[in-house]
Amino acid sequence: TSGMTGYVPNKSDSAVSDAPDRPFVSIGDPHADDASHASFNSQISQVFKVPGKRDLYIALADRWVPDYPVDAKLADLLERCTAQRFDPEHYKATSEEMQTMMQSPMLTSANTSRANYVWLPITFEEGKPKIYWRDSWKLSDFE
Repeated sequence: TSGMTGYVPNKSDSAVSDAPDRPFVSIGDPHADDASHASFNSQISQVFKVPGKRDLYIALADRWVPDYPVDAKLADLLERCTAQRFDPEHYKATSEEMQTMMQSPMLTSANTSRANYVWLPITFEEGKPKIYWRDSWKLSDFE
């Protein structure tokens, strides 16, 4: 649901397809009420179905640089700066914005010793995945 620039998460999205070898279509950001628009400042690395729980999945997300919070403005800036390189007709970033992106924690400069994980349940609303922030939760919440 998200890519990353260096170790910084980018804007979230989810997509569906009829088959793995067919085109995928965006169905939007699954992270409900996420002010960062960047997977709650993380990057989903794995999703698994909970055995014995009907339609309950858990998203495991990396938060490589928890001390570098991403908000919606920064997520948009990072997306435009990255996409401009591959699609300059549709994405524009100023030189100042590019400099801001280059000052974000990159692969060679991030202190990943402080990394942590975010584990959140995925529920479905009208057939679409939804991930809500929860400070704490347990499997029994989903009986």
